[in-house]
Amino acid sequence: MKKLNGLFFGFLLFGFLFGLSGNLLAQKVLSETETNWVLEAQAEMEKALNDPALTEQQRLEMVEHSTRVLKEYGQPPAFPDDAIPLKKQTDARFDQLKTNITELSNWSLNLEFQTLEQKNKIINSMQISVVEEQIKFLIPGVTPIQLSKDVVNTVFDWNITDGVNQGAMGDAKGLAARFKQLAESKELIKRINLLVENQKDSLREVFVEKEKYDLLDEKLRKQYEYTQASTITQRGYEGAQLAGISNSDNTGFKANVLVGTWKFGYEQTGYFYWTFKNDGAWVFEDKMNDGEEPLTGKYSLAGTLLRLSGPKSQCEDVEGSYNVDIEPEEFRIRVVQDPCMSRKLTLSHVWKK
Repeated sequence: MKKLNGLFFGFLLFGFLFGLSGNLLAQKVLSETETNWVLEAQAEMEKALNDPALTEQQRLEMVEHSTRVLKEYGQPPAFPDDAIPLKKQTDARFDQLKTNITELSNWSLNLEFQTLEQKNKIINSMQISVVEEQIKFLIPGVTPIQLSKDVVNTVFDWNITDGVNQGAMGDAKGLAARFKQLAESKELIKRINLLVENQKDSLREVFVEKEKYDLLDEKLRKQYEYTQASTITQRGYEGAQLAGISNSDNTGFKANVLVGTWKFGYEQTGYFYWTFKNDGAWVFEDKMNDGEEPLTGKYSLAGTLLRLSGPKSQCEDVEGSYNVDIEPEEFRIRVVQDPCMSRKLTLSHVWKK
């Protein structure tokens, strides 16, 4: 009788452990409807943290709803551990303006004691990058200066007519030539000092915006933390996979479609190159402006959502999110949310294999 009882309880224990292991191994896959709810919640969080047009109340409601849906369906939270993108972007602008003021002031003071020949040598040694609506100056031994094209055009009376300067390289040469003209007429230092005052005005405006987003970050984080703590994941949904983003070979959008090297540019000006590797690393090479050292970082792709971090020393801890359209020989950015201005500017093109 004791042996029978022992066997009976042994079978019960085996059945319990077998059933438990089966439950642990079988990972929940969300239905298409549930997956859509999750994707909408992720997009809602992206919008709440990035769209400057929203009111504070709209953001709070969107953060609460997104956090609750993701937690209920066993998905990782979409709220960042560090600052929200709007705060990061404003902080980056504030820091760049401070750098611009310091370096432009030093440049003006240095030029004041130089001959025309020495001024032209300094101008010749500068690296000028013109990408979309931003202009970057790299003076040897000086932290890079980054300005909007509108500001440069206004202060230096320098305008680009489409097609005349043959792209970014021609624009950069045209601006360097304009600097030389101003140096010869002894107007360059005066214009640089006007640019310094312009940047100081912008700094004061951005400081107000910075304080606003510091407070917003705090409020949204409290809303997220409260909702995350007070929401319970539905039974059996812990770590659930999204429909169509499992390990199946039949997924509609695979991360490896992005793997390879993509380029933007023209034969006359050179190219920018983005390379996405299988191991989740990316490399950016600038062959348009005499080629700086390649930049590297990390990326991930889920559906059409591309996330980037890096490069080191610039945007290593800042993540950018991009919605992308990818075809076999071409990809383009549809929506860009990235506080890293340099990375954002280099990606804002149509890239071809």
